[in-house]
Amino acid sequence: MTYVPPAVRHLADRLGGLGWVTDLLVAGSLATGDYVPGVSDLDLVALTGGPVGAARQEMLSGLHRELDRGAAHGLDLGCVYVDAGRLADLGALHPTWTHGSLVQRSLSGVTLASWSGTGSRSWAGRPPSCCRV
Repeated sequence: MTYVPPAVRHLADRLGGLGWVTDLLVAGSLATGDYVPGVSDLDLVALTGGPVGAARQEMLSGLHRELDRGAAHGLDLGCVYVDAGRLADLGALHPTWTHGSLVQRSLSGVTLASWSGTGSRSWAGRPPSCCRV
């Protein structure tokens, strides 16, 4: 992975300030090296130290709306928020920011597979190898 859009850095900085997001992992085309600026979306996974309940989800929605109006405008930046203790639960639903709203989705096998490539990396926190299931 050679290019990381500045919006990822902005997100990492904001999440780091929350105190309960432990890692921000790059997924999808950005991790596999197929990312095309202006064409590809940005797929990220944030690992959290504990559940992402209603108050945290409200905070994340506001943060993402702000980013979508600014640094992430037009980039289709998406992020799934996974309680690190539930990473191995492939059927679990997690708060996911995608296309302007927060929805509940499972962590996809494609995302997990993207961490096994040579370009996989974290933007903040531990390397993806610590998070394989």
